[in-house]
Amino acid sequence: MSHIVTRTDDGSEVFVTVDGKEAGELPSGEDKTIHLPPGEHQIGGYVPTLFGYGRVTIEPITVTTTGNDVKNIAYTVAREKPEFTEITQTEG
Repeated sequence: MSHIVTRTDDGSEVFVTVDGKEAGELPSGEDKTIHLPPGEHQIGGYVPTLFGYGRVTIEPITVTTTGNDVKNIAYTVAREKPEFTEITQTEG
């Protein structure tokens, strides 16, 4: 999982959730490895709001894992919209 910095990204740390449960922080410009059992999983997250009075939820995406395969997930902010996307091997 990667936090790809874009021009519209304000540099906030993203808190990743897997199947609705906390899975850790994903700081701006960094990568994180999460090991999941085979099956369908919801990868989402949130960013705390200024002064900690709430949070902005990032819509989850569905990722299906099998065996020892590797899924590459990217967090980006494009057109002021934060999102997670699955990156295929051909996308680099």
